[in-house]
This record gives sequence, C-alpha cells and structure tokens, in this order.
Amino acid sequence: MSLSGKDRDATEPEISRPAARAGRHANTGLVIVFLSLAGLSYAVLQSLVAPALPVMARELRVSTGGISWVLTAYLLAASVATPVVAALGDIFGKRRIMLLALGGLVAGTLLAVLATTLPLLIVARAVQGVGGAILPLSIGIARDELPPGRVGVTVGLLSAIFGIGVGLGIVLAGPIVDHLSWHWLFWFPLIVIVLAIAGTAAGVPESPVRTPGRIDVPGAPLVSAGLVALLLGVDRGGQCGWSAGRTLSLFAGAVVALLAWVAAELKVSHPLVDMRMLRNRGVWAPNIVGLTFGFVLFGSFLLIP
Repeated sequence: MSLSGKDRDATEPEISRPAARAGRHANTGLVIVFLSLAGLSYAVLQSLVAPALPVMARELRVSTGGISWVLTAYLLAASVATPVVAALGDIFGKRRIMLLALGGLVAGTLLAVLATTLPLLIVARAVQGVGGAILPLSIGIARDELPPGRVGVTVGLLSAIFGIGVGLGIVLAGPIVDHLSWHWLFWFPLIVIVLAIAGTAAGVPESPVRTPGRIDVPGAPLVSAGLVALLLGVDRGGQCGWSAGRTLSLFAGAVVALLAWVAAELKVSHPLVDMRMLRNRGVWAPNIVGLTFGFVLFGSFLLIP
C-alpha cells in the first residue's frame, strides 16, 4: 500500500501472497462482512454530522465557520493518517493495525459523545480521522486472505460500501437529530464499530505478508502544519479580513511548511507521498479530478444544510 510498484519489486515480501494463502482456512464470507462493517462505520461518520451542523452550532453557541471544523478536522486527520497507518500495516501486520485504527475510531467516537464544547468535539473528530486507513488496510487484507478470484469483486464491494456509507450518513442524520439529539450521531456508529472490532479480532486472520520499510517521520507533521495553517488562514480571512496580519502570517506559514514538506519528500527513501509520481499523467490527472470533486461534494455538505 505504501510502496510503489518499483519499490515492491526491489523489496520482496518475506512470503508471497499465494504462499500466504496456502493452507489457510479463513471464512471468506465472514472476512468480507467484517471488513465491510469497518468501512461502513468510517464512511457513515464522515458525512453523518454534515446535515446536523446548524443544530450543533446553535447548541454549542459557535459560528458557522467554527462548526465547520467538525467536518474539516476529520478529513484533515484522515488525509495525513491514512498513508502513515497503511504503511504500518505493511510493516507490522494489516489485521493488527486495522484493530488499532478501529480502536482509534472508538476512542474518538466516545470522546465525541461526551463532548460539550467545540474544541473537545474537534479533537474527537481528529482522533476519529485515524480510521481513514481502514479502506487501504481492508483492501490489503482482502488481497492477502481471499482467493484470487474473489479479490477483484471484494475490492469493488469495499469501495462501494464507502460510497453507500456516506449516503446513509446524509440521510440518517435528520431523523436522528429530530427525534433524539446530535450526540446520538455518534452512539449509533459506535455500535457498528464495536461489532467490526469483535468480528475482525475473531474472524480475520493475520497475514504473514510483510513489506519491510520505514515511516516518513518528518513528512506527516510538515504536511499537517501546512494544511492546518492554510485552512486557518481561509477561516481567519473571512472573519478578520484577507489583508490582516494574522491572516497573511498563516498563509505564509502554510507556504513555508508545504514547501519544506515537498523538499523532504524528495529526499527520503520512503516518502509519505512520492512526488516524482506526480509527473505521470495517470497520477496527477485523477488527483485533480478527485480534488475538484471533493470541493463540490464537501462544499455542498456544508452549504446546503
């Protein structure tokens, strides 16, 4: 997951995937169900809060810009944590790291249930963002554990589950907030996460496939600092003015941090993001499409409610 095809060719896993499957007796159906539950819980939490943001802002007595960080913190944490946690799965075992990611999702969800202030809720959502690695970890587990003929269908199903979960979150949020309270937006997914943890622990075997590698230690904090400074600058610009000293300082800090991140990524052997791959049209073109789609999708999540 974390290495390019070229790197994988140069660094052979200790045990090949066909050899890893040989003699293993994992229940294919149960593995798919448990991985789907894990993906569904993360996807639902991604969108469930969006329609409820006005209610949450009113009850917490914060501005629209402030409450938007409930969604932004989740996505930002996921964007940074996903490649890091996925790489840990390659090194230490995908099932083991999947359980840790689900544990982070539980911890963040419990914290969100108990939150009575916006800062605490934002922290809870950032902790939940660790679950962003669930999809690549699930795909890796499917490749390692399932028969070759089932892998393609399963990967498609897991990807579809994420889309279904986002749609369910948008639809279910209204009835939950109308008849209960916004805290129940986290109680219901918590039940699904606990089931996913129990199922993964009991029914998903650990793969012996390992890919030696190292974690890009400077990359994660640099890109985090750059993105947070950029988003804070946009937030401050709308409130304090785009030419205000604080706004300009945040934008300058974002530029410095992101440039330092790019420079660091070009030097390390196992980068968080392989910048050289961005020269490939098959890489940068889909990413631009994904970025544009993200603006439209999550912009509508915030503006329509």
